[in-house]
Amino acid sequence: MARRGYIREIVEVSQGELLDMISNGKSVVRAGASVDCNKRANGYEHDRYSGVMYAARTKNMMKAEDKLLEAGRRNNSCIHNQQQLSNMPESPGFVYAIKGKKFSS
Repeated sequence: MARRGYIREIVEVSQGELLDMISNGKSVVRAGASVDCNKRANGYEHDRYSGVMYAARTKNMMKAEDKLLEAGRRNNSCIHNQQQLSNMPESPGFVYAIKGKKFSS
């Protein structure tokens, strides 16, 4: 049976703090946006991610996620993100970054 990941906690931070984490490359393996961080964290656990999810509230998920993804590309962080642009609606929600690792299958 494949090992399941474990997101230890979800910590609420500011969008600026998320950008700093990604810009400094501090073990951030993935970034994104979601309406429900708890459900998203559960999905990442099934995908074998372990670590801490840092989340920030936003009024516009698309715009905020695009900023995170751009910072990830510039700083070679968020190494597991494949998309270049957000596909989220321009509505309120959360943006997040996961600091940790992904177990191989």
